[in-house]
Amino acid sequence: MAEQEKQSKYTRELDDFISFAFDDLVEIAKTDFKLFEELYYNRKNQCDEFYALMEDKHKKAQNVLVIGNAGVGKTSFMHKLIINCNNAKFYPVLMDYRKIVPKSTHGLVSDFLRAIESYFDDIGSPIHTLKSGGSMDQNFQEAYNHLESLDLNSLKKQLIIFLDDFDYAEEEWFDLLRYFLPFSNNNKVSLVLSVRPLLLSAIDEYDDRFRNSYIRKARQIELAPISVENVISTRLAPVLAEREKTGLISKIFKRESSLCKLAKKYGKIVDDLPRFEYPLTIKHNDFMQRITSGDLRETFAIAYESLKFVLEHEDYLENKVEDDGSVKKIIGRENVMKILYDNKDAHYSIINLHTFRSKSTKNSLFYNVLQGIKIYGVADDRFFEVLKDLGHEKKKVDEAIDELSSKKQRFFVPIKYVAKSAKKRIEYAREYKALPKLDKYLEMCEWDEYIQRCGEPGASLEDML
Repeated sequence: MAEQEKQSKYTRELDDFISFAFDDLVEIAKTDFKLFEELYYNRKNQCDEFYALMEDKHKKAQNVLVIGNAGVGKTSFMHKLIINCNNAKFYPVLMDYRKIVPKSTHGLVSDFLRAIESYFDDIGSPIHTLKSGGSMDQNFQEAYNHLESLDLNSLKKQLIIFLDDFDYAEEEWFDLLRYFLPFSNNNKVSLVLSVRPLLLSAIDEYDDRFRNSYIRKARQIELAPISVENVISTRLAPVLAEREKTGLISKIFKRESSLCKLAKKYGKIVDDLPRFEYPLTIKHNDFMQRITSGDLRETFAIAYESLKFVLEHEDYLENKVEDDGSVKKIIGRENVMKILYDNKDAHYSIINLHTFRSKSTKNSLFYNVLQGIKIYGVADDRFFEVLKDLGHEKKKVDEAIDELSSKKQRFFVPIKYVAKSAKKRIEYAREYKALPKLDKYLEMCEWDEYIQRCGEPGASLEDML
């Protein structure tokens, strides 16, 4: 029992350390700005572009549209901008829909009114017309009128409103954006809106007011996926590389820290840790890049599992002899799938799409359903007919769609049965490539590493067509 408790403690310490190494940058930013700056991966060009816009236009505000797929790092980028804009010239206000309680238009607008009231106090022009019993719309208009009444040249700080994670407010997109329309057209305010491609296309299609205010008048900054090597080396190089100790290293390499205890437990000392090559190998990084499609949350989840694997399973590690004769421990490519495949306790695991097969043809149900979704985009008669030819009954296909669309899966399947209300949404999803994870899993089914673990998928719907 005592041994089990001891092992459990070591496991908790391991999780604590690795969680710290790959902690959400936004959470780090709340308590330690310097550490956030040290760990933030390089988007220097985009940051410089934004700061130049703000400096050039601080007497005539400039709106900015930050565009990127899910997980590419839009929220941490917004926090990076906010940290560096919090100075004598600017007053940043962040409205993050995911952090609002309750998650609703009313909740976000109420938080915004409190924030802008603080802004007015900070610049020495307090507002006295907000009424505690007044309606939300009335108070919002009063706040805007107060801003309008201020002289542009006398403003001590320019207000910058950051709107983030509105993608999660799908049913309330335009209710929320309607409130901020006046601010988006005011030369005393810069408005910075982050969007995924799907929300961007929805705004573009909605009406001229929204398209003009949020897209045409805004400078667009696109965030492309960052290479895995860039991200991981930025996060872990200060920890495992042999270089002058930094503030981060002193935090993690304290002699009583979890990592030091673990290193001792596994027969290593702190000075030996640089022998563990991390980021692991070029092949490992390439594998991570392919499997995540640039999603940073998934990248960190895989890196977490890999580092945990390094510390817990030295028997799986291989020796790599460097040019100078030194030896480093690495994870061989053949063991990467061993870390991630069907690991129910892992933060990230690879799903076996070939678990369910047609009894008659032995073809993979999930694999062919995903192919059908990609090709047809809607569950119509053709969709079911082609899947039936591959041995998949309609009832089984319906069950597969439910399973693949569930929140617990790592891909989102926006397929709808044919209905008037659904058609336009499906067109958005297909036209603007809202299925990167679906594509990723279809591609993964053809990788040697995946086939070795999960087997061949059987006949392909795509090949048959």
